[in-house]
Amino acid sequence: MIRINLLGQARPKAARRPVDTGAALPAVFIGAGVLLGGLVLGYIYYSWASQLSAENTRIKQLQIQKNELQQTKAQTIADVLGEEGFARSLSKADLEYLFAEE
Repeated sequence: MIRINLLGQARPKAARRPVDTGAALPAVFIGAGVLLGGLVLGYIYYSWASQLSAENTRIKQLQIQKNELQQTKAQTIADVLGEEGFARSLSKADLEYLFAEE
């Protein structure tokens, strides 16, 4: 349909309608959800990384302790069974007494 202005007066311009933001609202919620999810995952990652670091430190300490105990054990065995050790000075009677069943 064609409108013709027969009066020759300028038509008042229609006021602009506000932009509908209804379609943008779900995108805002999705963006907020993604951001919140990223923050939660970052926190979980950071806490697991710190726990892993603490466990690795504990494992290293236990390995050092194990090595020290193995060295002590080897030294004790060398002292007891070595060439001038305690076991060489035992007589047959001493051994029978030590291993006797009571």
